[in-house]
Amino acid sequence: MVIGDDFEDQLRKFQYFENAYHLSRHIISANVLNKAKKKYSALPDNEKTDFISWAKRKFGISILADGEYPDLKEKHYYGWIKLNESGQVYEMVQRMIPNSFLEYFQCTVDYWKLKSGAAGLVNDGYTESPALNGYAGSARKDAIDLDGMREIIRMRAGERWDHAVAACESQTWKPFKYFSKKHESDAYSREHYSCALSEWRDQPAVVAILRERHLEPAITPEISLFESAAISVFWGYPEDYAIDPLRMPREQYVARFGLRYVLRGPVIKDGKLLKKIKEPGFFDRLPDDTILTYAFVE
Repeated sequence: MVIGDDFEDQLRKFQYFENAYHLSRHIISANVLNKAKKKYSALPDNEKTDFISWAKRKFGISILADGEYPDLKEKHYYGWIKLNESGQVYEMVQRMIPNSFLEYFQCTVDYWKLKSGAAGLVNDGYTESPALNGYAGSARKDAIDLDGMREIIRMRAGERWDHAVAACESQTWKPFKYFSKKHESDAYSREHYSCALSEWRDQPAVVAILRERHLEPAITPEISLFESAAISVFWGYPEDYAIDPLRMPREQYVARFGLRYVLRGPVIKDGKLLKKIKEPGFFDRLPDDTILTYAFVE
């Protein structure tokens, strides 16, 4: 999710250097000479060549002669080394985009439910066009029906709870953590985990819920992408994470699910990667003219 203007430029700030345009404004040129010297000095003697050859191979960089302009498209794409008159390295520059985590922007995803008569955009990775089906990949906050999106999630969560209770005929079951604790040991063991998971799965209520997964609503072309995601999200976790919360009362279970259960992934706001956002206040406090974009990236 990208919050703020020019979402594509915000995404480029976190694009892997190797995938970025060679003149991207988000590329920095960092002097890594001291860092390189420390790495080189820590090498075993039998792995050392001369420092310059090692640095060229390690960092993928080439020598930049005095008076030469860096060839950022090819020869000096990754950076360069500068030598003094005696042939010693006095500058080693590595080009990079710090904190990168994505390759490319592919397209927007039409998850934002628009208010009646409101406008939004879709982007297929090449062109932008107006949203026509009541959902957009990018729109102003005041054009988005956030409450309507929450209602869809709550409705589908309630259906999920109802189906599970009907399937297990209101039988209770012990949560996975009960069996995990029963089989815990000083060291993690896959065998102990498998035993705990098997015992948890063998409970009649859990067997019934797993067997009746087909009771979940069918996803059809008539259902929006957002609502399809809301239907799928309840099985989007390991089985115990998906089923054990159903032990809660219906109202408590439904209240667990907010927009972030569907709008997953990192959140970038005004060029900064947010560590955590709290609902519902986070979305409600955004100014009305804030642009919200849900992007699919590789």
